[in-house]
Amino acid sequence: MDILAQKLSQTLYEHDPMDTCCKENECFDEYDNIAAQAVELIEDGHSLKTALNTVLSDLFSVDLAQEVDYETIENQFKE
Repeated sequence: MDILAQKLSQTLYEHDPMDTCCKENECFDEYDNIAAQAVELIEDGHSLKTALNTVLSDLFSVDLAQEVDYETIENQFKE
């Protein structure tokens, strides 16, 4: 996994936007696949929000993906 995907996975782990309880269960790699897929879309020119929304909609549901606070994730990711 490249550095960008690792950073995004860590950000998602910290925020746990899909409420998987990854932090409570110490599942550090919970968001690795999601981050890798999102980074591919980002590299294809999509914004972080669009990329994450697309991946989360596909893996969970459109309704759940719409509830994610993408602004907070993006702000944490930029730090």
